Amino acid sequence: MFPESFPATARLTIHRLPASRKLRRPRLVPEVLPLESRTLLSINIQFDYSFDSNHFFDNLARRAVLQAAASTIASQLDDSLAPIQPEPSGIGTWSETFNDPSTGLLLTINNPTVLPANTLIIYVGARPMANTEDALGKGGPGGVGASGDQTWVDRVESRGQSGALATPPSDFGPWGGSIAFDDSGTYDWYFGLDTSGLAPDQVDFFTVAEHEIGHVLGIGTSPSWSRYVSGGSFDGPAAEAAYGGQPVPLDTVVAPGYPGAHWASGTTSDGQLAIMNAQSTLGDRRYFTTLDFAGLADIGWNVQALAPAVFQFSQSSRTVPENAGGVIIDVIRGGGIGPATVQYATSDGT
Repeated sequence: MFPESFPATARLTIHRLPASRKLRRPRLVPEVLPLESRTLLSINIQFDYSFDSNHFFDNLARRAVLQAAASTIASQLDDSLAPIQPEPSGIGTWSETFNDPSTGLLLTINNPTVLPANTLIIYVGARPMANTEDALGKGGPGGVGASGDQTWVDRVESRGQSGALATPPSDFGPWGGSIAFDDSGTYDWYFGLDTSGLAPDQVDFFTVAEHEIGHVLGIGTSPSWSRYVSGGSFDGPAAEAAYGGQPVPLDTVVAPGYPGAHWASGTTSDGQLAIMNAQSTLGDRRYFTTLDFAGLADIGWNVQALAPAVFQFSQSSRTVPENAGGVIIDVIRGGGIGPATVQYATSDGT
């Protein structure tokens, strides 16, 4: 639980990397087709746009990308959050406290509507932050207050996660939180569901959204995260196992005021930069990696094991006329949720 007067937030800044050399494209390029995910979500992340007073999300395409980012993370969470319903005696009250995404000011909503089981509410919006707060986005869980029957109060404060009430907390059960995105015009946002149109000088909205959702879920912002922060490193058992058995270094410089809220800049997992680094990169899309999900597991979330990416040809053989000039070979992907690599070779024959 966070104090009602100070919900924790964390931020993501931008970092430019030198342009890399382009590799020559082989003459024969298989077309990679991802399989449709069939995972049933146990955690439902809903977004509330009622505080988007600067109209950042009036464009429905932006909402679609935001929801896609949330669903990608939620598809790996197999947890159970108790609903928050009116206190049986009728005298209990509860409140949500969070940062207004459009102003940054603290807001309190008294006795909000019923919160269904396994559901998180995230208030989203935008305000100029790049030049004033040095951030692309800021997100974190909200504070909570409750009075009434103690059993009911415990449920409101923990969502049924008993470890969230322990000392020190070993679990986390938030009602949700808030996320603000930068709309200063300093950076050019890319709002595509895929990366086909992502330019080298654009900031990928999907990447920043996943990063900030990670903070709402407690990475760098929850008491159960803080229990593993020591000496500039994170020593949660799941994260250490994902990082080769070693404590994971944390950032203490890039985001002043938020020490220990991010992996150290340059931290990698699954062959890519972990998404909970403090810095984003232009022209780059990132996803939650094994290490990022391990951080959620250490907080107390039940995380499904990530299925490895597996590839196969859509057909075992193809017959092509000699004068065809070329052929498209379909490669089907199953498993995995982030970037993956296919190695292939061609050779002359009859």
